[in-house]
Amino acid sequence: MPYLYLGGLGLLMLTCVIHAARNGNLMPWIYVIVFLPLIGSIAYIVVNIVPEMLGSPDAVRVKEAALDLRDPERHIRKLKHEAELSNSVDARQRLADEYLRIGRAEEGLPIYRDLSTTGFADDPRLQMGFARALVETGNFAEAEAVLDRFQKDYPSAADEQGHLLFARALAGQKKQDAALAEYESVIRYFAGPEALCRYAEYLQTIGRGDEARGHFQTIVKTIETSPPHVRKINRRWYQTAKARLAGR
Repeated sequence: MPYLYLGGLGLLMLTCVIHAARNGNLMPWIYVIVFLPLIGSIAYIVVNIVPEMLGSPDAVRVKEAALDLRDPERHIRKLKHEAELSNSVDARQRLADEYLRIGRAEEGLPIYRDLSTTGFADDPRLQMGFARALVETGNFAEAEAVLDRFQKDYPSAADEQGHLLFARALAGQKKQDAALAEYESVIRYFAGPEALCRYAEYLQTIGRGDEARGHFQTIVKTIETSPPHVRKINRRWYQTAKARLAGR
């Protein structure tokens, strides 16, 4: 048992020293870690590693998702109050963005539509929120028009989410050739499984089930072999792919 303890402690100390060296924190932490073996290593982890993990984009998304399950209205109440008090474009847009984030696009859409008639209608973030709310509520033709205008106004600003929205807007209007071309383009560079999962779902709807099944299998295999935090973030697409493979 002493050997197991000493081996574990040595590994812990070595991990902390390597992390400190890679992040420019070697001095004075090496003295704390070496001369206070267990306490020093724990102190280093608490001060340097835990905040880094909690502040990462992936960790933040996981934390937000967990809080949403417990209290979906937690931000809405505050943002509604702020929008009512100030009636500013910024406050109303933040409220609409939050509705969109928690999956209630039908409540955010009227706000986006109202804001699209103001002097801030050309704001890129507003246009993208408006387009997404339109897609999520099935207003595909209007979404295509908004995204077309965005592309013309900001040719270098369109991101992967914008292109995925455009593919969904085309698919929703049964513009099959254009939708397939857009999907096949966006899945090549989209980060994460969402684009591939939506593409596979579309392939199923147009009768290309074998191809769709192959993509769903890829999604399931990739997520199952990913680190735990990645699996948590992509749970929705994993569950969708598993359900589709099971015929649901």
